[in-house]
Amino acid sequence: MMIIDAAKAIFPAKHEAIFVLKFTLESPMSIKEFCEFLQDRLYDDIGTSGYFRIAPKAKENLTMDFIEFAGKDAKVKEYYESGNNEHVVAFAIRETDEEVSLTKELGIFSDELELLRKDVSPINDVQQMGVNSMY
Repeated sequence: MMIIDAAKAIFPAKHEAIFVLKFTLESPMSIKEFCEFLQDRLYDDIGTSGYFRIAPKAKENLTMDFIEFAGKDAKVKEYYESGNNEHVVAFAIRETDEEVSLTKELGIFSDELELLRKDVSPINDVQQMGVNSMY
């Protein structure tokens, strides 16, 4: 089971975390198809909280605002390089309930990611990338 490593994440504010995962797929899938898959399975079906975007190429664009609000109208036009069998995705999680710490939220995300991987899924492997070392 994968555990989100806080040492590989960044914390823009006390109750916010950004981390990046590299997904290796069993067969080619476009970025659009993969994002639809994540939205449908991880967020809509499993109920994960937070947001995601394909990781931007420039570290200064890796912000909560970019991940939460950028969408397809983003001024960011360059994304982290990936191939059809590999996609690099930035995730943002915010502590929204004072009774559920950010550490606990990251643990819940790890559990939900494991559910996704055990499901009939195109995901072959998931690795957390160190935000400070990848840029």
